[in-house]
Amino acid sequence: MIKILLTGDNHFGLNYSRYPDVAEKLKNGRLQSLQKAVDYANKQNDDFLVVSGDLFDTVKVPSKLVRSVLEILASFEKTVVVIPGNHDYYSGEEPVWQHFEDEIAKQGYNNILLLNEFKPFHVDTDDGEEVYFFPAFCQEKKSDKNNLGWIKAYDFTALPADAYRVGIAHGTIEGIAPDMKNEYFQMSQSELSAIPVDTWLIGHTHIPYPDNLGDEFVECGKIFNAGTHEQTDLANHTDGECFEIVLDQNAAEKVKARKFISGTYHFNDIDVQVSADPDDTDALKNALEEKTGEPDNKTVVRAKVSGTVTEDEYKRKKDVYAQVLGSFLTYEIEDADLTELITDKMIDSEFAETSFAAKFLKALKEDPKELQMAYDIVKRCE
Repeated sequence: MIKILLTGDNHFGLNYSRYPDVAEKLKNGRLQSLQKAVDYANKQNDDFLVVSGDLFDTVKVPSKLVRSVLEILASFEKTVVVIPGNHDYYSGEEPVWQHFEDEIAKQGYNNILLLNEFKPFHVDTDDGEEVYFFPAFCQEKKSDKNNLGWIKAYDFTALPADAYRVGIAHGTIEGIAPDMKNEYFQMSQSELSAIPVDTWLIGHTHIPYPDNLGDEFVECGKIFNAGTHEQTDLANHTDGECFEIVLDQNAAEKVKARKFISGTYHFNDIDVQVSADPDDTDALKNALEEKTGEPDNKTVVRAKVSGTVTEDEYKRKKDVYAQVLGSFLTYEIEDADLTELITDKMIDSEFAETSFAAKFLKALKEDPKELQMAYDIVKRCE
């Protein structure tokens, strides 16, 4: 039996330029989450920690960051296996991997393996299990062809019958991740399943596959993509997680897996719709609180606010945002569709009481959306 903790798409070097005030916290959060994953793998006595590509966000990251990442990986008590992805591709000249290999040699991190050749890599576990890793890493940012060809052509009968065979690849899985132009080393499930390995550990897609794993081991297929260990941005709707996978050739359930939540910081994208009556001066505040819940200083919030609020609350909306969202890590607001509640008082202040416009608008009071549209049209026609 062997146990693997799978991570990938860690994207160290991500700048978080959208959030300059908290960028350093978010960057450090990625490191903290990797340490969580390593600590968990050590606690579970896992045999391997596998990084399925995009450990780094680009092929040029500061050497100091490479050292920090390697220090964490080296704290895993057994073997770390890393393949390059499409963001940190490997052709032999990339600075990130030169720093990576130089630091490994300098510090004597003998437990970290960079799989940068298209060949099987043989590792024995402490329990004497033989494991062969078959990497399909990336040599460039984009390609309409995957790198499974050499593995398909490999003579698996040359391996010991009781050896474990682990495929590691980076690229989209057809039908699971969008790749409409076939630019990202696309692989099909049938193509992967036809190759005689015990499991496939895939990177590239930031959404976990399968997406129904819990914290207890369950029997699975053999294709896994753990997503990212730390939520990357507002478009990435995960908690940040890793997969723990058990392969046991002698068990009825030969492949089992569960997930481990490793994320530190989170991104919450919320839609807030407000509908106030003339006496409700806290409609915006209440709607925001209902959507966000308890403040969390490890969460970034983007609130898309629409609807109508009273004139008073509209004028102090920035103060309302700060009051409700100020205790989160940071927040941003999109409220172009938030307007003042149109009242008789507002209409009378802008239009003559006996004018067509005033009568027309007041006739629409029972339908706020229609009233708002009509008000906007009338104002444009002035």
